[in-house]
Amino acid sequence: GDSMYAITAKVNNIETIEGNYKNIKIAERHLRRLEKKYTGTTFKIDRVNKKEKKTVKKRG
Repeated sequence: GDSMYAITAKVNNIETIEGNYKNIKIAERHLRRLEKKYTGTTFKIDRVNKKEKKTVKKRG
């Protein structure tokens, strides 16, 4: 597939991308490690399409 997975961290309403992963399993493993390391930080996995760098919101 052409999908990548980005781990985003949210602290004080500021979102930062922790990394991009080709494999969801690897991303999940890193997410758990990050959660242990940085308690109180919200991490989530976003699916990223390689063809478009930003997430495109469709109108209409």
